[in-house]
Amino acid sequence: GELPSTQDYFINAVSVGGETDYTLEVIIRARIQFEPGATAATVAGSIRQADVEHYVLRALAGQTMEVIITSLNNDVLLDVLGADGTVLKRHPVGQPYWRGELPSTQDYFINAVSVGGETDYTLEVIITTP
Repeated sequence: GELPSTQDYFINAVSVGGETDYTLEVIIRARIQFEPGATAATVAGSIRQADVEHYVLRALAGQTMEVIITSLNNDVLLDVLGADGTVLKRHPVGQPYWRGELPSTQDYFINAVSVGGETDYTLEVIITTP
């Protein structure tokens, strides 16, 4: 979910049974912002081997979104998902590119997924209205 304000947040892991090991992962996505009047935004990043960088942006139903990720060895791939769980692209398909019409107005999650070594990448998002 979206946090309502800038403040400290506390997460409590509570056992309802016996002693157990667990892993807690907290993901804070970087919001992609478009300049006023712009239809595209570009983000440059660096990613470690076998890691994932998480982004989010808001878009409207019926808009066309194009997402392109480039890296030196083409070893940074994409996931594109709706906040409602709709899967638009998964990285195992292997293309560092996705284009399609958005099914609903919501936040969309874009993951840059490293399938190689540590590298720099550029993520470009283009959104157009029919």
